[in-house]
Amino acid sequence: MLYQAYIIQNRQKSNSYLKNYVIKLIKVLIKVGLSMLSKETYLKEVASGLALLSKEVTILNAVSLYDINIVAEDFFPGLLNLVYGYKLENANYLEKNAPAIDLFDKINKIAIQVTSDNSGKKINHTIEEFNEREYYKIYDRLVILILTQKKRYTTEFNTDGKFVFDKARDIWDVEDIMKDIRELNTEQIKEISSYLSAELCDKCHEVKKTQASEIDTIIDLIEYISRHRNVKKS
Repeated sequence: MLYQAYIIQNRQKSNSYLKNYVIKLIKVLIKVGLSMLSKETYLKEVASGLALLSKEVTILNAVSLYDINIVAEDFFPGLLNLVYGYKLENANYLEKNAPAIDLFDKINKIAIQVTSDNSGKKINHTIEEFNEREYYKIYDRLVILILTQKKRYTTEFNTDGKFVFDKARDIWDVEDIMKDIRELNTEQIKEISSYLSAELCDKCHEVKKTQASEIDTIIDLIEYISRHRNVKKS
């Protein structure tokens, strides 16, 4: 009897332990599943925001509206700092329309040109200006960040031996940044998603307001001229 009671007691303990273990395992699996779900959600939000920016740059530039490029120069330092841990700043705050570079990080010795022009000619021109200004004495690396889509460049870009420029490594577009974001953890991607929402959407809205205001001004001017023409005719 004692032996049977001992067996029953041990079974109950084993069942209780197994039950607790299964419950803990289920909680862990749920947590992991939710984490993966959250990561995918944030990734989609980030991808949508960056895709919208790239598309908007392409369309607005096609009709000679370049305000969005200035927005991008303000937006990308914060984004790239979050993705890569840089300390980038907008070079235009130091020098208006600074040649060759738009963003700089003197700590990590990297300079970035932000452009919607994906031509090899533009890249060569940037490298020439980078050399003329002797920025290679300050920065170890020059990156060309293309807001639209980079090409498959066959040109070998000449730096005159002043610094190393690798077209496979140093020419970026939004897709490249998105691939690197995907490798980050959920919290980092969440922070990037929040940054996109707060910075990009608000700034794009400001650009649209400015452009709408300019269009309204043109319409008012046309109406004013039309009215005065009618007055003169009468």
